[in-house]
Amino acid sequence: MVDLYDVWRHVLLRAGIGTKRDFLAEAETYRLAGQYGRAAQALVLHLTLKPRDSVAWLQLGLMQQAGNAIVDAEASLRKSIAIDPGAATSHVALARLLDESGQPFRALAQYRRALLADSSFVLDAEDIRRTGSRFLDKLPNSRHPAARIYCDISDLLAYLRENVRATGIQRVELCVIADWFRSFRRDDMTFVFCRDGQSQIYRIDDEQLAALIDATGRANASVETYKLPLTVIERESKPISLQKDDIFLILGAFWIGIDYVQTLIDLKSRGIVVGVYIYDLIPVTHPQFVPTSALQLVLGRFADILIGADFIFTISDFVAREVRAVLNGQFGKSIPVSPVLLAHDPPESGDGKIEPEFIGQLPQEFVLCVCTLEARKNHMLLLDVWTQLYARYGDRTPVLVLVGKWGWGIEAFRQKIEDMKFLSGKILVLGNLSDAKVDYLYRHCLFTVFPSFVEGWGLPVGESLACGKPCIASNASSLPEVGGPLVRYIDPQDCAGALRIIEKPLMDREDLAAWTAQVVREFKPRTWDEVTDVLLDTVQRSAAAVRDRDRLLNVLLAPGKVYHFGSVPVPAEAAVGATLAGWEQRANRFALRSGWHGAEDWGCWSSRPVANVEFKTDFAAGTEISILVLVRPAPPLKMGTVALRDIASRRETTARIDTAKSAWIALQTQVSAEGKVELQIERVDAGYRQVEPNRALFVGISAIVYTATEQLPALRDQIGATSLEAIV
Repeated sequence: MVDLYDVWRHVLLRAGIGTKRDFLAEAETYRLAGQYGRAAQALVLHLTLKPRDSVAWLQLGLMQQAGNAIVDAEASLRKSIAIDPGAATSHVALARLLDESGQPFRALAQYRRALLADSSFVLDAEDIRRTGSRFLDKLPNSRHPAARIYCDISDLLAYLRENVRATGIQRVELCVIADWFRSFRRDDMTFVFCRDGQSQIYRIDDEQLAALIDATGRANASVETYKLPLTVIERESKPISLQKDDIFLILGAFWIGIDYVQTLIDLKSRGIVVGVYIYDLIPVTHPQFVPTSALQLVLGRFADILIGADFIFTISDFVAREVRAVLNGQFGKSIPVSPVLLAHDPPESGDGKIEPEFIGQLPQEFVLCVCTLEARKNHMLLLDVWTQLYARYGDRTPVLVLVGKWGWGIEAFRQKIEDMKFLSGKILVLGNLSDAKVDYLYRHCLFTVFPSFVEGWGLPVGESLACGKPCIASNASSLPEVGGPLVRYIDPQDCAGALRIIEKPLMDREDLAAWTAQVVREFKPRTWDEVTDVLLDTVQRSAAAVRDRDRLLNVLLAPGKVYHFGSVPVPAEAAVGATLAGWEQRANRFALRSGWHGAEDWGCWSSRPVANVEFKTDFAAGTEISILVLVRPAPPLKMGTVALRDIASRRETTARIDTAKSAWIALQTQVSAEGKVELQIERVDAGYRQVEPNRALFVGISAIVYTATEQLPALRDQIGATSLEAIV
């Protein structure tokens, strides 16, 4: 309801009448009397006269919050912070409001800002209750890090646009981010993302990221609820420029969406250290478990990362050994490869949060399997085991509950259980559930099973043990690292052996009780807090170990061979197949040294008027060579002028090219004293304008080839016979 008296007072104030009244004193009188609305009105009048009074804005926010005007209160507190960002009390007041509004991670973001704004500020007991006791655990030993870490989570943002529940890699990312918010480690890490087709990096505001984490934790979470925080991040994140000795860390699935090659080249050329977290090498070691349509692209992205990374850390010792073997065997490369083992933390507790209807549909006794339903997870073995159990024990057979979304290569299993009517109800598929429901299932099952053919770690094994439940798991790959001696292991290829091991605790409940008691008594879970601490320490140590090395990749190109720069290899001999053959062909893309966007199918656009290409040759210094580069000027002009020059010899050629097609530009030059060729490709049109609103495009490059000058006629014949493009 509009208070006409206050409206009139506003009018008088603006006319200069009543400006000597002490509205702050009036506000305090109203506050002491519990009249928070009146106190807020008095503060508004004061701010009409002194709009830059940050303390008054803080007091106004507190009065509005006390009067339950939450939206207005948040706006006032943010106004106070905008005027005085260094006022820790305003950040804390906003943190309390956000926490009471059910936004705990946004609250933690504000508590972080309070401590960063004023290192002497002390949180009181109420704030420590809100943040959790371990928020300040790191503070006594906290120091400004040796180098700043920029943590890329591009894949997570893309994943949450399509998926409600994070599993596997994206679950790890969410847990690491959540723990980073829960423990104050000073300003040691900034979360960033990249846009496909660009080499630019974008900084994510910590509170905007916290809003996304809050959204993923809601019981009613959906792709729709993620849209707003994701859109805000996409729209408001600003480009940043990393500095020499900073660390760029790819935390997630680097093969999803983003082509990182030009980003890595740009970063490494400026002295920035590049690290990556590798979760497994399944596309390399077990390509049969990757969709055929995606295999070539995925393997190519793996090759790019293994070529470009300065250090690697992995989620298990098993994966670390595999990565070292591939680096040494395929690339002759030795860089730090360190395991950072994952946590055993269970999902969020489901106590008191589960609908009775969900509990009502569960069988009285059941065995649980939590993982995506896909060929690699070996559900067919479980079906064969349960079929035999049901043949022996009939209705006494406990139900097998499968939790996870349907994935790739599982059609035969799905059809079979449907034809069998889910083994007369002895198999129950519950789909992709909330963390709270998964936790409930863990804590109420008899035990869990996880017969996967190959893993990088095996989160469900650790989650089962952390919930006090035994697990029967495959003995393959990394899984014994997760469960150690508390897990009973099976050969994923041996159905008869699996039947014996699974049957024992089902039919011998004394054995199961003793095994369960042993798990509860002896299992010591590793927490995400420990994982994040080890991760940050490992990143800093690994970066320090390589910082003084020459980390730029010196690409060796052979004469007479056409090298393509598209994201999909063009010539058959360069294709990356199901084996590792052809991986070395990916290295030529690192010859695009600076000034380039990410690769597209046909090649790369330059991101500025002058872009660089650099490669080594086996020809002796001073050898006369001829270079052909397949280029295309960017539209919208009909014609474009492109210059190709050698930096060392200063030789140059220019060509006028139709923007509707590509053409080969030829340059005769010589090998430098260092045995290298360093080229500049420049768009030199006058009055050139951009065609795309979100990125600058100048010249596109598709391929390069060179030869000794005396061999140029033969090379021209070769190019002319295999290409439709003109040579200019």
